[in-house]
Amino acid sequence: MNLSAALQESVRQVYRPPVQAAAFDLEKFYSPSRLSRYGFARHALHEALKLIRARIPGKHLVLVPEFICRDVLSALSALGLEPRFYPVDEQFRPIASELEPAFADPSILAGLVVDYFGFAQDLEPFKSLAQRLNIPLIEDNAHGLLSRDPAGHLLGSRLDYGLLSMRKTFPLMNGGALIQMSEDVSLPSVAESKTTAIGLRRKLKSSIREWVPLLGVRPIVWASSLNRARRKWKTGSEFVRGAPEDEFQLPEPKEMLNPEDLSHLDPVAEARRRRDLYLMLDPLLKAVGANPVFERLPEGCVPFAFPFRIAREQEPALKKRLFQLGLEANLWPDLPTAVLRQAPDHYQNVQLVRFMW
Repeated sequence: MNLSAALQESVRQVYRPPVQAAAFDLEKFYSPSRLSRYGFARHALHEALKLIRARIPGKHLVLVPEFICRDVLSALSALGLEPRFYPVDEQFRPIASELEPAFADPSILAGLVVDYFGFAQDLEPFKSLAQRLNIPLIEDNAHGLLSRDPAGHLLGSRLDYGLLSMRKTFPLMNGGALIQMSEDVSLPSVAESKTTAIGLRRKLKSSIREWVPLLGVRPIVWASSLNRARRKWKTGSEFVRGAPEDEFQLPEPKEMLNPEDLSHLDPVAEARRRRDLYLMLDPLLKAVGANPVFERLPEGCVPFAFPFRIAREQEPALKKRLFQLGLEANLWPDLPTAVLRQAPDHYQNVQLVRFMW
């Protein structure tokens, strides 16, 4: 299979993203909002809920979409809060008939709205209810650090609070942030980073990335394929599943490691290469049976991944094509236990071709 030079370069940058000499100033990028950094977006959510509860005591439920990673719930559990789930459709939009009763529950403290995979969620169904019922809203933009909505607003800066996860856009060991748009409560000062705490996995990946220009991506793809085969032989599934305790335990550390790692990253080149890769993959994967979750890539969207669904009998051809490209797909998300028991098919058959290794 002959790949265009542009596609080969876009795939190579999945494993070694572009860099620049000038510093990337995250605070300036999201100005004039107020921003505080943490180890993970879950810590940022935990902090937002603490601030909200200080203003609105006595409530214990948080509106959360059913289509969510189970580890998000750890931020609620650490505060003694509980999720009140609301369903979403196949494009992850709220189901109107279910949303209003969920908001009307008098025990609701706050609502979580998710921008899936860097695509802007329509906020109007949430904002109209939240304003009428005086419920603060948190925009979970862990997947779309550089994305904007059709009006040009940065995702994560459109509601009372916003969550970011820099580590899901750039090759960082960890890194999340909380954005506060209102000024009624002060954010905590930025925590001191533990610049010496560098994990073995991060060191290994960093070393491997340095060899990509010389060796290409094929050795990484082969190693990943072997690991997936080993996992399937051992567990019956090639996809990684989290542990039940992930719903209750916040990860360590709370602080962001090595925030200076952001200084050399190139947001303009990163946004361009993610959009280019999405648009190049779209016809190639459709040709082997993939059905993209979203009909098109909107202007301003910087995709976290290429999300799709596919019939089981067409999966072997798709895996072969991805392997030829130097890529792979994974199921997402690892659903909460309470949701998994009765989850509809459209929650369980979403796969992602991620745009960063």
